Amino acid sequence: MAITSQVCNHRNVLKIIGCCLEFQFPTLVYECETSIQVLSNGLYEVDRSSDNLTLAWETRLSIANDIASALVHLHTGFSTPIVNRNLKPANIIIEQNGVAKLVDFSLAIRIPPGEFQVEDIVVGTYGFAEPEYVATGIVTVKTDVYAFGVIMLELLTGKRTVDANRGGSHLDNLVKIYANKDQLNKVVDAGMIGDGIGVDQEQQFRAFVELALRCVEEKREDKPEMKGVADELRRIRRSVDAN
Repeated sequence: MAITSQVCNHRNVLKIIGCCLEFQFPTLVYECETSIQVLSNGLYEVDRSSDNLTLAWETRLSIANDIASALVHLHTGFSTPIVNRNLKPANIIIEQNGVAKLVDFSLAIRIPPGEFQVEDIVVGTYGFAEPEYVATGIVTVKTDVYAFGVIMLELLTGKRTVDANRGGSHLDNLVKIYANKDQLNKVVDAGMIGDGIGVDQEQQFRAFVELALRCVEEKREDKPEMKGVADELRRIRRSVDAN
């Protein structure tokens, strides 16, 4: 609750009102519109019914920009960085005006003053938890960068990062295969591209994929900082707006 109250003044973090103690466990109360959408509801192709509307590319890019902005705030807006550790579509809501916001900082942790990492028990969600963190228990801001890269790949493809129908293979491996073959049309969410991918849109998709794959690089030193990720997403967004 302490961390949530500190970060919730940001435009892309759901605002907390207080805490209710009338339940078995303390429950956080958020300021929330009557009409919201949880990103995980309707994002995945396999879950959609015929009357579900597919999120447009511009909407998905806007969501990525919003969440990147929130993460930059967490990582750089305080005296010591805050790492969310539980980034996933189920913890992202889309308000009626289209603004995406982070919710649930129950697993968030601070990096101690003067340090770049902290060791703690491994928590989070399989598929979104950074492999190096899972193996060592050491948290850095790159732990969030990895999870954000996974979210980017899910936004682009409409597929879950781990799917039993792919034999448990992670989504980044599938995307790499088609990206290397210049066949992004075979992995981009079919409901988003309609009759095909134009030249400009293909360039935007490729830039988005390349950025996402950098975020999920195996070595932490090869992952970008969230500030750089946010800057590149804004560049892609400007390219979309220009067309």
